[in-house]
Amino acid sequence: MREHQALVRLLARLLRAAGYQILEEAWEPRWDRPVLDRGGNQRLDQDGNPVWKRARLDLKLMAPPEEPLVYGDVVVSHPGAPSNARDAAAEDGATALKAAHRKKARYPPEDVPGARLVAFSVETGGRWGDDALDFLRKAAGRAAQRHPGLASLEEGGSSAVFTSWLRQLSCALQKANVASLRGAAAGGARAGRGAHNAPRAGEEAGEEDDDWLLEQVEELLVRAGGSAGW
Repeated sequence: MREHQALVRLLARLLRAAGYQILEEAWEPRWDRPVLDRGGNQRLDQDGNPVWKRARLDLKLMAPPEEPLVYGDVVVSHPGAPSNARDAAAEDGATALKAAHRKKARYPPEDVPGARLVAFSVETGGRWGDDALDFLRKAAGRAAQRHPGLASLEEGGSSAVFTSWLRQLSCALQKANVASLRGAAAGGARAGRGAHNAPRAGEEAGEEDDDWLLEQVEELLVRAGGSAGW
């Protein structure tokens, strides 16, 4: 999914500014689960070996000693999906909350002592779950403290970083939404025409370089009276 990958890449980039060492696509074997058959028994592969569902999380964040180990997993949910529509109509943010609960049920903290799971749960319209917002707000404060121009603004610097991050994440999400829609439309048009030529590398709908991210950071630092040093 374009939305998922766009957010994972951007979150990794933003959170490095907060001092996190980041590993993407991290495997945590303690969260592996057996794949079961209809009888409740673990499936075996063709060689007779047990089959496991590997726990590969989008981000592994390390920032010792304050936060030695945090796992982050991104989930993008559509409130209009049949399974979400009723709850979404009854309560704002219900879709993001439900998706976050599913992530935490899949990765129970007691299985990995000393680690924390953050579900970066967001709805396709841009509403984030509370857990994700709380984590990003604290991380923005860490990022602000690491830059002299922003640290001098105290709470103002932290707020500015947090606002900038949310703006960038919203942009990335909506650009990916549009790219997915264009890709689906283009695929339908090619199927209708019987076209067989695939686009060349770099020509996919919505594909751009990441210079706009640097511009966002530079704009923020200029406003803070600093220089682009992240």
